[in-house]
Amino acid sequence: MAKNVVVIGAGVIGLCSAYYLAEQGHQVTLVDKDEPLSGRNCSMGNQGMIVPSHFVPLAAPGIISQGLLWMMNPSSPFYIRPRLSKELFSWLLRFYKSSNKQHVERSAPAIKAINSRSLELFKNLNRQRIFDFAFEQKGLLLICKTGKCLEEEKEMTHAAGRLGLETVVLDKNGLRKQEPDIDIQAEGGVLYPGDAHLSPALFVQALYEYLRRKPNVRFQCGSPVVRFTVGEQGICSVQTQAGSIIQGDEFVLASGSASGQLVKQLDLPLPMESGKGYSLTVRQQEQRLATPSILCEARVAITPLGNNEIRFGGTMELGGEAHTIRQSRLDGIIGSVSSYFPGYNTAVLERCNAWSGLRPCPPDGLPYIGRFSRCPNLIAATGHSMMGLSLAPATGEIVAAIVSGTQPVVDTAFFSPDRFDHSLKKEPQHLLIRT
Repeated sequence: MAKNVVVIGAGVIGLCSAYYLAEQGHQVTLVDKDEPLSGRNCSMGNQGMIVPSHFVPLAAPGIISQGLLWMMNPSSPFYIRPRLSKELFSWLLRFYKSSNKQHVERSAPAIKAINSRSLELFKNLNRQRIFDFAFEQKGLLLICKTGKCLEEEKEMTHAAGRLGLETVVLDKNGLRKQEPDIDIQAEGGVLYPGDAHLSPALFVQALYEYLRRKPNVRFQCGSPVVRFTVGEQGICSVQTQAGSIIQGDEFVLASGSASGQLVKQLDLPLPMESGKGYSLTVRQQEQRLATPSILCEARVAITPLGNNEIRFGGTMELGGEAHTIRQSRLDGIIGSVSSYFPGYNTAVLERCNAWSGLRPCPPDGLPYIGRFSRCPNLIAATGHSMMGLSLAPATGEIVAAIVSGTQPVVDTAFFSPDRFDHSLKKEPQHLLIRT
């Protein structure tokens, strides 16, 4: 039975949710504070990587101690904007409790499964002539400047192998053969041949252009959702800041880093911190990198894009403000490029206009995907941290399956939005929202 579904958020997660919902015949309304092609969300400026290789959640062993060391360096990959906040303290405490080996081992298969499903769906979309988003499956190269880092990444290949991922360990000569057109100052690396990449801007544009021609999809953008109207059975409608009231049968929460604050009025705990990232996009030059790569020690990601451009991105700035550019963060990215690629002309990066966006980061590093038990017609599709684009198609497919009452292809037990809702231990089925 076709339903009237309101998707709150028109970034890449919201667009993919709308796509799979519309393909199943549902009526879809997308609501967002910005237009989908405005470039003011993480969908447009991210690295465009599709990464089954990223099976370790953000909350992992050693990240706390490493993060404390990084905090001493203003150009480091990690920074927490100081503020007196009970929410930040609670998030950090949960993050600390999740940063252990057991959490990684339990969640790695689920993360790998949803990433692999997304890769399959990207391939399916790429085969359709209506979509052109510069999709390529060239793998992902992890570049290790030090022998210590290389040994750690070699160790990680054992876990990858147990999950069915192919890996190739490269020494210095192997790196030169893999990337003959650029001088790399590193001890070696690890190639994950199964990973892929695309142009984020082209992908978002292709989805948007397709959806706006669909008779069962409409966009109501330019004003954020500020209020829910609720009744005994859940949400009845949402209201935008401009005063528009949008009714629906089902509601999808895909509003990224704003999601946690938005559902506070429903008394639903969804711990989330904004993790700001930066990117710099320039034209390729004579010294060029062919394979999407990560400079491991520096946590800098590099993606060659389909239109003869290359994008450099990185940093994790918790609690960052959306439109504030910290030059020290950019200096860290540019300095890392010089360190790994001594012959690369970084002057072009220094002159480049930087982009920044806020990633939605749950404290355990896992996305929120699924129904809220205490608000049964609200479906979470948020909290994807740095893998929003990589996980977007699989998330959209799961959302459509939930709305349609069918079994999702991917098991979402680890991604439940209820996992931090302690009240469910006492009242698991009770709807606690009020009219």
